[in-house]
Amino acid sequence: MSDKTIEMLKFRGYWQNPNCILDNVNNIDGICYDESSTNEPIIIDSVVAYLDTILKYFDDNPTMLFRGHSNMDYLLSPSVYRGSNFENENLLYNEAILRTPHEFQNSASHLDYLVKMQHYCLPTRIIDLTDNPLIALYFACCSDDCGDLYENVDENIGEVIIFDAKNSDIKFSTSDSVAMMCSLATFSYEDKRSLRDLAQKYGEEINKTLEKDGDISSIIDAFNNDKTRKKVVSRLLGEIRQFRPSFTNEMNPLDLLGFRVVRAKRANERIINQAGSFIVFGLLSEGGCCQSIEDLRYKSNGKKNILLVKDKYKILKELHCIGISRSSVFPEIENTYIGIRKKLMNDYS
Repeated sequence: MSDKTIEMLKFRGYWQNPNCILDNVNNIDGICYDESSTNEPIIIDSVVAYLDTILKYFDDNPTMLFRGHSNMDYLLSPSVYRGSNFENENLLYNEAILRTPHEFQNSASHLDYLVKMQHYCLPTRIIDLTDNPLIALYFACCSDDCGDLYENVDENIGEVIIFDAKNSDIKFSTSDSVAMMCSLATFSYEDKRSLRDLAQKYGEEINKTLEKDGDISSIIDAFNNDKTRKKVVSRLLGEIRQFRPSFTNEMNPLDLLGFRVVRAKRANERIINQAGSFIVFGLLSEGGCCQSIEDLRYKSNGKKNILLVKDKYKILKELHCIGISRSSVFPEIENTYIGIRKKLMNDYS
């Protein structure tokens, strides 16, 4: 784990380390958390305990979204921002289309392309969410499908993240800001850096103006017509209009920064079974971390509820009993057949 990742985990306020001894840090069964932080760790060791916890939260917000990952030390960062992927994003994107054009025949937007690529484990600027808390619990117990689907469950402590997404926070595939962010996948590393610098410059001006209840139309116009980077801004407009010809030349630079929660078309059985939604990321810092996404996490009494998953194999067996298994989460025929074999071998992973 890199020093930068460790630094981010400590900033987040909780991490996994059985040997951690620091002032003002509690260590419970290998889970370290800062006593002064606003985190509330909750240990999940059964489906019953999990549902009992989750159902209490639904009274506050019935539109919550969930994400599960098998290692609590994972950061909320899209795969394209890891390693050298970000520098090669446009190459990954274009090569995928070049090699498998038949897979994209029904794709009607850059978002559709990215969802398909995510489906087949290509690094993208989106991360998966689900409406179904049991699907998130499954992923908190198992590594994602881009590794060996049938490897043993690892010993890391998993995590289920709850997002307190109000209806007003959720976008659809027709959203202008989603179209802008997804179009960034086609740009070179240099062009993305240029766009990010420009968006941050004008974005700061917009935020200052909004604080004073001022008119931002002239700032948006200046961004769209900035002579220093007119070529890259014009190309962004062209990429968006490739799928949305009526898109106007009024791009708000703030729509290129941060992230958007989006409900994409449930165009295949896997997304349907996983009750899939996504977070699309825009132009982040070099490390791919977006601190503001932490603000979207569910809080109870002012504290973030951190659901940490242990006894993974036991939970997987319990999930299997209620119809959540590898063959239902990944309904492709090869997984269905291997699921049959695993069931007969009494292996519930």
